[in-house]
Parts: sequence; structure tokens; C-alpha cells
Amino acid sequence: MHNIVHGEFLKLKRSKMFLICLLGSLTAPIMVFIGLLKSHLENPLEIITYGDLLDQTNMYVVLLFGLVVYVVIAAYLFSREYTEHTLKSVITTPVSRAKYITGKYIMFFIWIMFLTLVAWLGTFFFGALGGASDFSWAIVSQSFSHFYAAAILLYLTLTPFVFITLWMKSLVPAIVVAAAISMGNVALFNDSLAALFPWTSAFLLGTDQLGTYGYTPTIPLVIVVVTFLAGLVASFLYFKREDVKL
Repeated sequence: MHNIVHGEFLKLKRSKMFLICLLGSLTAPIMVFIGLLKSHLENPLEIITYGDLLDQTNMYVVLLFGLVVYVVIAAYLFSREYTEHTLKSVITTPVSRAKYITGKYIMFFIWIMFLTLVAWLGTFFFGALGGASDFSWAIVSQSFSHFYAAAILLYLTLTPFVFITLWMKSLVPAIVVAAAISMGNVALFNDSLAALFPWTSAFLLGTDQLGTYGYTPTIPLVIVVVTFLAGLVASFLYFKREDVKL
């Protein structure tokens, strides 16, 4: 298992995808910073706070930009051997299919955690650049827990995209579905149904906002877990039974 994850790190090190996704993870902090700065220029009395920057960045990461970027990562990780026609040589070595796909999932998790850290730190950087106020260690602690709780829950909802990638053997279908879901997130965010939509409820659970929608955490959390298990089981079963061709 260690060798599989290490091999994925080496592939990532040589890939341009790392830089692309790194820049993608900074999209939300940059866009939020520009939006708040524009609002401040139009109304100089309006104060930019770290709390506002962090809350809005986390929302855009989980519901929009991050969702698409993370699905791109999943599609890249799980389709690379198909597009490069190297899967046959990988699974004919002493590596079981279960260990192979588990290693991919571990690498996917590590990648999301790293990009979440980049987005979180990037928000503080742009906040300092724009002269944001109300910095405190309480905000640092709370925002860190909110960013990572939402990121972990979002990761759990991304297993269906792995299955789509394995099934279609291409990056495009999963990315198209992710774009559609991000639009669904926007449409449902102010609706009570947001708590029941897995990709929106991941954000609401991670940031303790479910109370404003009239739900306890139980049902949304069950929906997220069911989504995770459905995608995980489907991807494992499909990959295990698939006839790999040269």
C-alpha cells in the first residue's frame, strides 16, 4: 500500500496537474478577496474582516470551485492509467486490485487535505494583503476546523465521481456532472432542501449551519455516508470485475 501511494506521489511530482490544481485551490480566496475589496472601494466605511473572508471562501471552495477542482483530481487519478494504457502492466505486478484502488483513494484524500490547507492559508494571505481586521486566534481555530470538517465531508461525497470515471474511463463525464452539481448547490443553498442534498449538506454540516435550515445533523450525515458507501462499493466492485484490456 505504501508503495502505491508513494508511486502516486512520484507521478504527481512529474505532472503539470499539480500546479494546475494548486492554482485552482487559490481561485476561491482570490475571488472572495476581489469581491470584498470591490465592495469596500464602493463603500469605504465597510470593514473587511477575516471572519467574512474565511466564511465566504470556505463556502465557495466546498460548493463551487473546490468541488470542480477535486473532481478533476479524482478523474485524473483514476483515469490516468486508462489514458496512458499502463493499467495492464500495473495490475499484473504483485498488487491486488483492492490495494490499487485503495491507494488511489488515499492519495485523493491527501491531495484534498493539502489543497484545503492552501486555500485556508491563501485566505489569510489575501486578508493581510487587503488589510482585513478582527484577526484572532479564535478565528484561526474555528476557521481551520470548519475548513477541514467541510473538506472531509465533501471528500465522502465524491466517491460517485470515482465510479463515473472508472466506468466511462475519461475525465470529461465526471467533470460535467460536477459542474451540474455545483449549479445545483447554488440553486438549493437558500432552500430547506439544501440540508438533504449531499454536496450542500457537507458544507452545512462542516460549518454548523444546519440549525438555520431546521434539521438536526442526523439525517444529512446519513445521506452523506450513504453517498460515500454507494460510490465506494460501486467503484470497488466495478474495478474488481472489469476485464482490463491492453
